[in-house]
Amino acid sequence: MIRKANEMGTTLWFSDEDAKADPSMLDALVMAGQATMCQNLILYLEDLKKEIYPVLPVALQAELDQIHVACQRDFEQFGEDPAWLMKLI
Repeated sequence: MIRKANEMGTTLWFSDEDAKADPSMLDALVMAGQATMCQNLILYLEDLKKEIYPVLPVALQAELDQIHVACQRDFEQFGEDPAWLMKLI
């Protein structure tokens, strides 16, 4: 799915032929974007832990820990089924 998204050139619209592929190019781009966003959030939260985590209030540290765990769980789910989040729509 990521390879397919990487093959996408610049375009202004998607044709009906694109929608017949499985997954369609648009779906592949959306799934790749979702997984990338999830990974970026994980990396950002890990950077926060290294830089400013100790000076944050304990309650905020706990919230960030919960978000980090949720993002890691979601990222693992992308590995098992790249379309899992799209199926919720």
